[in-house]
Amino acid sequence: MKNFIIGYGETLTNKVEIPSGSGPKKHPYTFGEAREKCIKELTQSIANVASKPAIECANNEVVLKFLQHPSYLAKSYYPRNFFKKYNVKDLGTRSVRIKPKKWGKKTHPEVGLASCVYVSGTVEQFQEMIRSIESDVLNDTIKTQIQSFETISVFDGIEKIKNINKDESTLKLEVVLHSSLDDTVIVVVE
Repeated sequence: MKNFIIGYGETLTNKVEIPSGSGPKKHPYTFGEAREKCIKELTQSIANVASKPAIECANNEVVLKFLQHPSYLAKSYYPRNFFKKYNVKDLGTRSVRIKPKKWGKKTHPEVGLASCVYVSGTVEQFQEMIRSIESDVLNDTIKTQIQSFETISVFDGIEKIKNINKDESTLKLEVVLHSSLDDTVIVVVE
């Protein structure tokens, strides 16, 4: 067999494009679905808070839980701009295992690790959030962050209790009070 030398071989080749990345994010919920769910859950949470005595709302603020879908666990999906837009305070996060209603991909685990963000704000701030989401005058970043929420609910007091051993005759409980520099009153509820 003879070796052939081909002149101008580059004319016989085609340009090859190699795609980078995995493409756009596959959201589990469309913006319409996420918007409707967000409005419904925020409205229910505010109604739940409105039924509580005012003394339970320190500084007239309430704490809501914004549970993100497991598909949005990466730090880059943290909804910082969403909270900043409505001037509510992020109190912290914790990891939880959840079974979401929908996934954005065909193959997925049954249960996923998700981020639960605790957010503090006044009822008026959360009502403004609802009005803004209803009006749908939102930029794409805020819309994407709304799509990241699996559920929004009230942070109930019972969730704060880790464990009480009822077999003990004497209970030892640790109580933590958080205050800001401008707090002048500590409310004692008996």
